[in-house]
Amino acid sequence: MTPKTYFFISGAIAVFFIVFSYIVSTGTFQTIDLTTTIILQKNIPRAFDTSFSLLSLLGSFEVTTIAFVAGVAYLFKRSHNLSLPIISLYVFGTLLEIFGKRFLLHPSPPPTYFRYVGLIFPSGYVHTDYSYPSGHIFRITFIAVFLLTALNFKDKRAHAVVSILIFTALMMISRIYLGEHWLTDVIGGTLLGTSLGLLTYFFLKTKKYTKSN
Repeated sequence: MTPKTYFFISGAIAVFFIVFSYIVSTGTFQTIDLTTTIILQKNIPRAFDTSFSLLSLLGSFEVTTIAFVAGVAYLFKRSHNLSLPIISLYVFGTLLEIFGKRFLLHPSPPPTYFRYVGLIFPSGYVHTDYSYPSGHIFRITFIAVFLLTALNFKDKRAHAVVSILIFTALMMISRIYLGEHWLTDVIGGTLLGTSLGLLTYFFLKTKKYTKSN
């Protein structure tokens, strides 16, 4: 697909994200959210509390931002022009996440469902009024899409793609299972991360941004 195709797909997903966010704010999916959490917590043994909690740490703001900065540093070696637009996408997505959690009416799961155990990074103490969209899933999805569309895995590509997809899927499950987010929060984070992640491909393949410096 051409860069323009990725651009239009990104735009379509962004529109869907906006529409979906509005529907979420009306409370339409409350029953689905609750049912999904109950099913996961009923069928996944409590022995996974620690494993999923450790996995959740990898999606924290601190860890994902370090990974993102490392990726941008790699791109900076290829072209200085790539760094600013891709950093801007990450920052823009983070601002949208914060905006949603401040102003979009969608309360977090009650403490009854909370199963997180272990270390909490400083970002974990930041309080927001609501839970939509999931910042963990936005960041992981953004980085995953960025990797899948931008990096050259050569003969190891298939293994890398499968690993990235499995890791992302487990992160999504963990956020719901641990009682940190509802299903709709995860879907919202996925849509936001995918939309902005696809734009990285547009910048990577556009000549004025990939020109060597």
